[in-house]
Amino acid sequence: MPSWWRGQPPQQPRPSGAVVVRDDVARLDLSSLERSTDLGLAHVSVREAHVQGLDLCLDDTKLTVWWSQFEDCVFTQRARPVTNAQGYTAQGSFGAGPSRYRSCRFERVRFRTTTGFSMGQATFEECEFVHCRWEGARAWSADLVDCRFTGRMDGAVWFGTDRRTGRRNVVRGNDFTEVAFTDNVGWRHDFPVEDQRWPSHYVPVSRF
Repeated sequence: MPSWWRGQPPQQPRPSGAVVVRDDVARLDLSSLERSTDLGLAHVSVREAHVQGLDLCLDDTKLTVWWSQFEDCVFTQRARPVTNAQGYTAQGSFGAGPSRYRSCRFERVRFRTTTGFSMGQATFEECEFVHCRWEGARAWSADLVDCRFTGRMDGAVWFGTDRRTGRRNVVRGNDFTEVAFTDNVGWRHDFPVEDQRWPSHYVPVSRF
C-alpha cells in the first residue's frame, strides 16, 4: 500500500452519475464532456488512475479525485469564476480519497472549501501554485512538500495537524517567498512555520 494512501484502501464508490476515469489516462478533455442537467457542470470522478503530462482546464467542471496519481499535469481555471444558469461554479476535491500530485502546476485555481476546489486528503510534491485564489480555503489534511506559491493569498487557513483525525500533516520545504499575504491567513494546529520559506517582511505565527 503506497504511503500516500494513508492506510486507507480504495472503497467502493457510491452511485453519483459522474463520468468515471480509471487506470492509465493518456487523454482527458474535460471541456468536451457533457454537462449534467442538475449542476450544469461536467461531473468527473477520477478513481485509482494514473494521469501524466496532461493540461486540464477546470472551467465548468466538478472534479473529484480518489486514490489517484497525477504527474507533470497543468490545472487551469479562468481568472474569474462564473456562476452558471443552475447557480453553480466549477468545484470539487483534489483529494476526496487520498491522492498524489507530483510536479504539477495549478494556475488561477480557486481553492475554496465550498463552491470551489478543496485540497482534501491530497499529497502535493514539488508542485507550483501560480496566482491561485485562496478565499475560504481550509487545508485540513493536505500534505505539501517542496511546493512553490506565487500571488496574493487571502482567506486561507492551513493546518499542521488534522484536528478531525489527529493525523500530523507532512508540510515541509515549501516556498512562499513570492506570496503577498493579507492579515486574513491563518496557520493552525502546530503548522510547522520553521520548515517553510517566507517573504523577508512576513512573520507567520502558528496558533492553536
